[in-house]
Amino acid sequence: MAKFELSAEMRDVKGKGASRRLRRAGKVPAVMYGAGKEAVNLSLDHNTLYHQVKNEAFYSSILTVKFGNSQEQAVLRDMQMHPFKPRIAHLDLLRISATEKLHMRVPLHFLNQESAPGVKQQGGIVNHLMSEVDITCLPKDLPEFLAVDLGNMNLNDSVHLSEIKLPEGVTITSFAHGGDDLAVVAITAVREEVEVAPVVEAAPVEGAAAAAAGEAAKPEAGKAEAAKKEGGKAEAPKKEGGKKEHAFAQREAPRVSSSPGISLIAGLGNPGSEYADTRHNAGFRFLDLLLEGRGQAFKSEGRFSGRAAKLGIGGRDVWLLAPDTFMNHSGESVGKLARFYKIPANEILVVHDELDLPPGVARLKFGGGAGGHNGIADVIEKLGTPDFLRLRLGIGRPATSAQVVSFVRKKAPTAEQALLDEAIRAALAHIEDIVHGRVQQAMNALHSHQI
Repeated sequence: MAKFELSAEMRDVKGKGASRRLRRAGKVPAVMYGAGKEAVNLSLDHNTLYHQVKNEAFYSSILTVKFGNSQEQAVLRDMQMHPFKPRIAHLDLLRISATEKLHMRVPLHFLNQESAPGVKQQGGIVNHLMSEVDITCLPKDLPEFLAVDLGNMNLNDSVHLSEIKLPEGVTITSFAHGGDDLAVVAITAVREEVEVAPVVEAAPVEGAAAAAAGEAAKPEAGKAEAAKKEGGKAEAPKKEGGKKEHAFAQREAPRVSSSPGISLIAGLGNPGSEYADTRHNAGFRFLDLLLEGRGQAFKSEGRFSGRAAKLGIGGRDVWLLAPDTFMNHSGESVGKLARFYKIPANEILVVHDELDLPPGVARLKFGGGAGGHNGIADVIEKLGTPDFLRLRLGIGRPATSAQVVSFVRKKAPTAEQALLDEAIRAALAHIEDIVHGRVQQAMNALHSHQI
């Protein structure tokens, strides 16, 4: 296990003003509490700490905190970041006791993804349903991560919480409270995109043809009326012949066409200058271009853990939101604003990067799973439903799955960025239709857009 030492100084002065002065001096205010002892106010060197928190193990390790002549062990309980700058604003540290069990979230490491038969031989893709797990254990048993081996997984196989090999002394916290045995990862087939076919209005029927059509319709209308009188339900006309429609298509089409309109547009990305203009920040780029030339600017909103702006689009007021919670926790910010303004999920549009679409392509989608996108997964979790509209901006895939993380965190070449901007502008050309609930119309136009 990695070892982290935090060299801290005691601080006697508290309050917002004192904390601001510390930050200007390159320090991070912190507090350490727990284990039946009084809370201690500390300050740490920002640059040293910033390099330490970049290590994934920092968040699931025992930290040795040195201050004055004292030395104590603690775990990270909370870390607050500056709304838009790559700066740590505050640290909460929880003291630990060697005899008391901890509740910690530890990351999952997925092994042998590329060599899994379901991927290498059967053409499936790995769908990560969880990225971390809440565990309970004594401090001495705390692991840096939990390994999930995909080496023997075939297409349509999945691994559940109960199948994770746990170190001795470690248990899954949710199981102690009767939680479900949820799936952690699955290998699924590459899903063909379900698109709603453009609506083609039939030409008006005239003369004798119209009369004939009317006569033919009378028996059906009579049946419906009779059923109504008897307290029953009129049967829907049965479709004959043709291929059976996919259940997803049958369910999704009416929900898209009956959208009540959009009250919140959330663009996903990672905050901080080091992630600016990376592929993963396609959602942020969409918001920037949406605001371009409108004389509006984002305002930092701590209560929503993000930057927000209110924009009139075609006569309808819409909230724009750029979360400051990093991609994997995007739902925290989206959920806070939606709850505060009582915005239902079906009035939310989430804009995000999409590995399964090439650069230059944008697609609208309502509901469904996360498709391996951790930001979308967290939004689903925090909203408690997948029933919101998504705008998927294609960024393409790297050669191997192992390159995905570095791929999405890099800036796209100039030619790719130009294609992404073209896709965004194509979507923006129909933003009024989307905002006013004419999603079917926008979808027909956007999905037929040629690069």
